[in-house]
Amino acid sequence: MFTPEDQDFDFSIPSPALTPIPSAPKEKKGGRPKSLVWETHAIRGRKVSEGHYEATCSYCSCFWKKGSPQDLEGHFANMCPKIPDSTKQFFLNRLAARAEGDITNLEQVTAKKWKLNNGTNTWIIQTRISEFNESTKLSEDRAHEIDRACVKAFVVCGIPWHVIENPFFIELLKTLRPGYTPPSREVLSGKLLSQETAVINQRVIKELKNTENLTICKYNKV
Repeated sequence: MFTPEDQDFDFSIPSPALTPIPSAPKEKKGGRPKSLVWETHAIRGRKVSEGHYEATCSYCSCFWKKGSPQDLEGHFANMCPKIPDSTKQFFLNRLAARAEGDITNLEQVTAKKWKLNNGTNTWIIQTRISEFNESTKLSEDRAHEIDRACVKAFVVCGIPWHVIENPFFIELLKTLRPGYTPPSREVLSGKLLSQETAVINQRVIKELKNTENLTICKYNKV
């Protein structure tokens, strides 16, 4: 007859190696990647709005009540008086590349040589079909090109930034290019201006490096 005493029971705790415990799944963090300006080059404070924080420059202690990575990059590239030269050049190249590098695969007009009835040759500018389609829909590259032209016109002609939001000025732009939506005053005088300034500063630095026998004089007023 089988009795309980005849059965050996093992009450020992099983080895973890023999009984693996499944690990908890790692949570995936969403959202945009953290900008490189924070912590290393700028101190980020409290969040003011989406993408905007109180910020302080780590080099000159300049403070923004509502700063964004674009504002800080423009400061590092063009304005900060205490930033190291290598860091300044890094942000300068970054903004210049962003301004000029976005213009890709632009549709351009083509010139063809035509022979007229009188036997003379002349150059006729033939516009691509896409030029006509642009009146109602613009590519990102073309819109970016017009943005850059606006920045240059506003700066060189001394046009106040708020004009870009004037209804009559918007009507003018829409008449010329119905598919174009002008940027806001903040974007025009902020991000776009910083990018164009970086392009100019980069060209000036390049010219100075290639110039020989350059003499810079400083005159003191008596």
